[in-house]
Order: sequence, then C-alpha cells, then structure tokens
Amino acid sequence: QTYQNFELIVVDDCSTDNTYEHVEKYSRNNSKVKLFKNNENMKICKTLNRALSEAKGDYIARMDGDDISTPNRLEVLMGYLKKHKDISLVGSYLIGIDEKSEQFNHKKYPLSNKYIQMSNKYISSVPHFWLTYKSVYEALEGYRNIPYAEDYDFLLRGQLLGFKYANVDEYLYLYRLRQGNTVSANGLIQRKTVRYVQMLHKFEKKKIYKYNE
Repeated sequence: QTYQNFELIVVDDCSTDNTYEHVEKYSRNNSKVKLFKNNENMKICKTLNRALSEAKGDYIARMDGDDISTPNRLEVLMGYLKKHKDISLVGSYLIGIDEKSEQFNHKKYPLSNKYIQMSNKYISSVPHFWLTYKSVYEALEGYRNIPYAEDYDFLLRGQLLGFKYANVDEYLYLYRLRQGNTVSANGLIQRKTVRYVQMLHKFEKKKIYKYNE
C-alpha cells in the first residue's frame, strides 16, 4: 500500500487449507501483520468482531481473504475521510474477478450520502470493503450476528444514528467470485436475509421515532 501506517489483522477461522501457516511466515518478517486463530469455527460475524477487538488504530478497513486491494486503496479512502469531515464511512467502485483473477465486471455505486441512503432502502449501496472510523464500530457495537447481510445491517443501523456515507469514483478493490464463497453458494439465503434486515430496520426506525415523540 502507498499508505504505510497500518496494521494487517488476520483472523483464521479454523481454516483447513494451511492459511494460518502461510500467514505466520509473513508475520515473522513483517511487524504489520497481526495473526490470530479462533479455537472453534465462529463464522463471519463473530470473527469480524474479534478482528475489531484486536485493532489498535483509529480507522478500520475491512477486506476479505481472497480479494485484492489496489496499491492506493488506503491512501485514497483515508484522504477522502480527512477532506470530508461530515462523512463517517467511505467505499469505492469494485472490479469483479474470477478464480484465475480474470476481470469479468465493473460495479459502480452512488457517490453522495443522499443517494446512498435512498438506495439503501432496497440494497446495500456501499460495498462492505469500506473504510470508517473505529469509533463508528464502537457506537454500533460491531456487527450483529446476521450472516450474509451483516454489512447491510451495519449501514442501516448507522443511518439511524445519523452517520453519513460516501463512495469514491475509483476502482480500488477487486472482489473475487468463486465456487463456494458466500455470494455463489448462499444466494437465496442472502436474499432472504436482506429482506429480514429491511424489515428489522423499519421496526427499529419506528421505535426511534416513537421514542423521540
């Protein structure tokens, strides 16, 4: 990364492909790499929250294990947050890649908070590989245990607290689609979970309005 002041937190969730051993080799020679291992398979939400609990910095940039960040990803997103003090969380455009790292699509998202929050009524409009402040995660108490849509739930809960979002109009992240990952293997479950999160958001929004009255 062109922005060098970061720590790379890796949590191995009981993998069976020697992930831990491979990352351990990197961590021996690179002090930026902080490696942890779950004693039991905790799944995505609890594993993400464990990673958050180990973070020492003021910012959090999420990344999945089989994806690729462009070299300037952190620098661009950090620069955006520092320039736009009213924005609490920022994402970017995505490039889809397959198992051989061949590009197969380019995905854009709304740029401004206004259009992001309008679009969030129907679908998550900031890709979950965002950069945000650690204080935002603390305010929301991390991810709720809602697999397949924990990121969408996070964004909607943040809106209720008044957090503003943005995307930059650059392709800073390469998202891998392969047989067996969440998108390809659990599409129907994910769509049902998205509908559940939308219903939950409407309920919680009504509760807040009623309390304010």
